[in-house]
Amino acid sequence: TADLSTAVPQAIVDYANGNISGDPGFVVGQQVSPFDLSGAIYSEVPGAFVSKVEVAYAGGSPVYQTTELAITLAEIATITANQVQVIIITTGAP
Repeated sequence: TADLSTAVPQAIVDYANGNISGDPGFVVGQQVSPFDLSGAIYSEVPGAFVSKVEVAYAGGSPVYQTTELAITLAEIATITANQVQVIIITTGAP
């Protein structure tokens, strides 16, 4: 029943900031994993079904990918809720 366009970005920001129990979130030198982001969504938004998570470096014309984003040993990834795009696909009769 959650508003997915709000709940999903919040779940990802919660993950990034280490606000999900048992998960450190984004830390220095850690890759950004679409798999981990989808896990955060499942954890924070019960009942949501994630079919695909794509990530990209910010700026310019981002190139989205379903594989991990490399982060150097001296960098830390960051994200804000307004950087998350949610596409909701519905099936069946309205």
